[in-house]
Amino acid sequence: MTAVAEKTAIREPTLRFTGNSLQPSSLDTLTADEKQLVTSFRDSVPTIFPGEHSPAMARFLADDLTLYRYLQGEKWNLGRAQAALQKTIAWRDENGVDSGLRPEDVEKQSRGKTNYFNGFDRHGRPLMYIKKRNDKGEELNFKMGIQLMVLVLETAIAAMPNGVHQLIIILDFTLSNQAQPTPFSVAIETLRILTTHYPERLARACLVNAPTAMRLSLNLIWPFMDERTKSKIKFVNAAPTGTTPATGGSKTGKNDLLECIEAEALETTYGGTLEFEYNHDVYWQKAREEGLVQA
Repeated sequence: MTAVAEKTAIREPTLRFTGNSLQPSSLDTLTADEKQLVTSFRDSVPTIFPGEHSPAMARFLADDLTLYRYLQGEKWNLGRAQAALQKTIAWRDENGVDSGLRPEDVEKQSRGKTNYFNGFDRHGRPLMYIKKRNDKGEELNFKMGIQLMVLVLETAIAAMPNGVHQLIIILDFTLSNQAQPTPFSVAIETLRILTTHYPERLARACLVNAPTAMRLSLNLIWPFMDERTKSKIKFVNAAPTGTTPATGGSKTGKNDLLECIEAEALETTYGGTLEFEYNHDVYWQKAREEGLVQA
């Protein structure tokens, strides 16, 4: 009897988009009034943020897509958008987002294979995976989990093709332990940080096999989310039988992910054909080679 050859999992991640089906930039579809608000916001930046900035921060503030996202997130109210951006800059400074966050700082967490970005959807939006694994009985460290999430998020943003400013997040709870609330706390904090400090970055958040505890936790912050964010949260049930989604969230299936993601770019667990094995050393070496993180 002939043995069936096993597929060799790919260890090197895909950190650059090679497709050609990018959507038009959001800046290309603005009305005349919206363009004027972006211009007014841009003109106010030197006054709101005086002094010298790091190269990373200078690029962030000089990008009209940054200003667009904050205006869009605040329903095109210039004053609120300016205040929201000020809060984000303070948060980035406090957490060393632009100066000191490195793979070495979160190595232990990263080796748990809990969080990484790998590949892109059809429109060049990075695919970010957040998983809960019960490796060696070690529970997720909340603080380091958030630091890793921010590092991966910033890496994905750095890899976005020109004109792309959103990403897709797959939060997988399949192996989560409902007796331990930490992974759910990380997921909730991820959504909070995205809403507050990365407005309009989220194209879709797919919650795979979200247990009751996660759904209840999400319900606590649901009333404080805007309708645009709510519409982007999808519940994915990997099992044949479905469960009732949390308040307002819509339910989808694994195959629905293939509507916007090529099968070869999506991991097999989620209905794709990509056999990928995350390796900390290989992953971050590739990220450095691509200039996505500090050398």
